[in-house]
Amino acid sequence: MKIKFVTLILLLTVINTASFSQKIKLKKGIATVNNEYFCKYRKNIDGISILDKNKNELFYFNWSPPEYPESEYIKVNVFSENKDVFFIPSVGFGKYAIRLLYNNRAMVNDKINQAGVDKIKQKYSINTGGQTVVIVNNSNSVVNANYQMVERRRNMPILIFDETIEQDHENIGTIQIETKSENGTLVDYVKVYTNNAVLVAQGHADRNSEQFYTIFTSKDNKRHSINVGHASKNEAKKIISKYLIDNYYL
Repeated sequence: MKIKFVTLILLLTVINTASFSQKIKLKKGIATVNNEYFCKYRKNIDGISILDKNKNELFYFNWSPPEYPESEYIKVNVFSENKDVFFIPSVGFGKYAIRLLYNNRAMVNDKINQAGVDKIKQKYSINTGGQTVVIVNNSNSVVNANYQMVERRRNMPILIFDETIEQDHENIGTIQIETKSENGTLVDYVKVYTNNAVLVAQGHADRNSEQFYTIFTSKDNKRHSINVGHASKNEAKKIISKYLIDNYYL
């Protein structure tokens, strides 16, 4: 099945330091963050291996996995006792892998930190089959790709009341934006549901440096970048809702 997935993200990139930027450098097989050693690495045409100081392979990020040769996903192999293998949206290359591991503490003191790996899986991993599996409140929830949308006149104004989305006097769904601080960076996480609590889309935005929300729609596993400018949180809800409505996701 051919999946058209314009790259998360993203997904989504969390940026750190007091000036809200990270200095990640890849040079001669050594990756540094803010001028401090983080790991060794080895690149090839298809991806990047993350190594410890003894050049033992800890992670492999495959940019062009054979399952999805159009590079719509990155395949992450974790060489730990758990032997985790999962897919995340394709949103960057070498430095992105380092940033992802660093920000989520998936690699600490030259070793795999399973809690950090689990955090990445919860935040970003996607089931690339016919149904999408997402993590909601630490439990697996299957998203119905054939959810029903509320019948109404789509040319009517869109109203946001706290988390409720209304159009043509009908409750058509809900939108939630939660702001979290991650390593000194404020990140907005958004989730949109139908009025029957079926997940329509989810994503995030780095509010310190980006004007775009990266959104993934459950129906088709597509990535969308939505420009909200410097809108307030409530206005951002309206912009995102309108985008999903205009494109027949809600």
